[in-house]
Amino acid sequence: MVWGLLSTQVVAMELARETEITMPRFFGSGMVLQRDRPIPLWGKGQPGAQIQAGFVGQPDTVTRVDDAGRWRLRLPAQATGSAKQLQIRMGQGSEAKSLIFDDVLMGEVWLSSGQSNMWWPMRQIAEPQLDPRFVNLPNVRMLQTPRVGATLPAEDLADARIDPRVEGQWQAATSNALPKMSAVPFYFAQALQQALEVPVGIIVSAYGGTSITQWLAQPEPAVVMPGFGDKGGAGALYNGMLAPYAGLPIQGVLWYQGESSLALRHHYAQLQLKLVEQFRADWQQKDLPFFLVQLAPYKTDRKWAELSQAQLEAYRMGEHMGLVITNDLGGSDIHPSRKQEVGLRLVRWALKEVYGQSELLATGPLVRDIQPEGQALRIAFDFVGVGLQSKDQQPLRCWEVAGEAGAFVPAQAYIDGKSVLVRAESVERPVRVRLAFDGAAEHNLINSEALPASPFQYHLADLASTIEQE
Repeated sequence: MVWGLLSTQVVAMELARETEITMPRFFGSGMVLQRDRPIPLWGKGQPGAQIQAGFVGQPDTVTRVDDAGRWRLRLPAQATGSAKQLQIRMGQGSEAKSLIFDDVLMGEVWLSSGQSNMWWPMRQIAEPQLDPRFVNLPNVRMLQTPRVGATLPAEDLADARIDPRVEGQWQAATSNALPKMSAVPFYFAQALQQALEVPVGIIVSAYGGTSITQWLAQPEPAVVMPGFGDKGGAGALYNGMLAPYAGLPIQGVLWYQGESSLALRHHYAQLQLKLVEQFRADWQQKDLPFFLVQLAPYKTDRKWAELSQAQLEAYRMGEHMGLVITNDLGGSDIHPSRKQEVGLRLVRWALKEVYGQSELLATGPLVRDIQPEGQALRIAFDFVGVGLQSKDQQPLRCWEVAGEAGAFVPAQAYIDGKSVLVRAESVERPVRVRLAFDGAAEHNLINSEALPASPFQYHLADLASTIEQE
């Protein structure tokens, strides 16, 4: 009797769900949709039912729910303009079920991901949190993804685990919402909105203490590993925090991760490129811009420098990518407080690579070529601008050279236009050179925009065939 009653209740609940129209939670009032591109909408409903969707004042687009209870359609592209109301209806007449989303903006949509330095909220940084410029920005909006992994690719976001007033719904940048917003994505969105004068929406899908492997899709269901809790094992965060968004139009991806992947540092460049290709496949955009943030100095540990080098190599090997250098933003905290500079440097890449400001100097000096010159090495750089400089007008520091078989020794370095000459009296024929390569070193080589050079370690043969990028 009890079993029969419970079975009846379960069937009734399933039937009730079938007669409703539902959509993933990231479709909602206050959302920002990518302008100037067709807008895909999808969800669930009663099999065979008619679905009508459109912005108020525009013709509807019509489809039907398939036999599996799913529907999908595409609305015409929309230009930037005033806020719109979006209506989705299932069925007709008095029996119709509706979803209504108010205050929908058309603008630029970006997705940011990684670990704690990407998630880190405004309230936990040392910078002024309520600068008058930032307290009421209705055209800057953020969607923070609930931090939960899954064993299989999820169709929707998990329930909010930290604060349902923040996670899983679009928030405008107001004085109440700002302290809880992730700092790097906020500063990026705020600066981009100011530069373009259009609405900017940014999706934050980041989780502290996570490895790049947890963000990579796996061919098999993710295995929840003991001690990881909601983070799960390899593939779990891709399943729970990225997969639901696949296909939602975005303009590009921002990635800030690496601290939890030190054990993978010798493979990290390949894993990073695999992640880039994963995003491009999921969003069916082979040239999707992907901008990396390099690790900042933290501790004297060669592993830290080798991971930073791997990030540099991923950028060098990839296409339509950017690299934000943070050698001047570190310190003794694994969570450096100067998040605004990181956001602004990401915006440089966006403006240059996506929004047509090709003359903009996007990053700090990156090694283009190394040539022997007597007992010295001449290192030529891209992204120099007018010329190289010493940040503090002091002699260049943190340089080392080595012969073919010898150990690295400290070296003297001198600026010569867009090159640096490096030598050490004790090394007659240097073939290897490195800059700030101990994990905590902060050098003083900058370009004309005061952006720091990337730390590096190279052998002459490593750069035998390079292409100027500036």
